[in-house]
Amino acid sequence: MKEVKLEKCPYCGGTEFVTCRVKTYGSLWLEGSRRATVLDHAVICRGCGSLVRAYIESPETQFAKSGQGDVSEKTFNNK
Repeated sequence: MKEVKLEKCPYCGGTEFVTCRVKTYGSLWLEGSRRATVLDHAVICRGCGSLVRAYIESPETQFAKSGQGDVSEKTFNNK
């Protein structure tokens, strides 16, 4: 997984963040797929409390590049 560096909060301009483990039952379902994944982590701004990033730990294992559950650019670009 590529590292993402947050420099400032898009809501308040804050520069301090806390990464938390997500403990919920919410699932993400890709359009046209029978497979779901659950968000693992959330990054919260210390200044305003906004959720500035949510992510799964291993996207390369969660979203196959071929076969059933294939993720295409069309899914993300709405084309």
